[in-house]
Amino acid sequence: MLLIAALVALVFLYSTLLAPGREHAEYTDFAERSGPWLSILVGGPLFYLFGRLLSRRIAPSARRIGLVVWALYSLTDAALVLASGAVLTPLFVAQWLASQAVKLLGMQLGTRRAG
Repeated sequence: MLLIAALVALVFLYSTLLAPGREHAEYTDFAERSGPWLSILVGGPLFYLFGRLLSRRIAPSARRIGLVVWALYSLTDAALVLASGAVLTPLFVAQWLASQAVKLLGMQLGTRRAG
């Protein structure tokens, strides 16, 4: 939900500050083009913070729970992308894979044990 809120905020800023008064289709196109990049940039830190929260609350099993959460998120995201009928270009697939990898890395770093 936080990633969706970030995308809505980005499109709002784009439509009010950078390109006001344009056609709705242009804003939709901007959201479709910027969404995958935003997911790469913001997804890792969000998953890191969630991992830190897990580590504080359920330290012994935080890593395992974090991996389950990441896997469920990735499966749900893949199902939604496929169900949406989006055109799976090589760039989009690479962006999606990079996004999932960054989120996994964020979760792994967030749930690592303090040395």
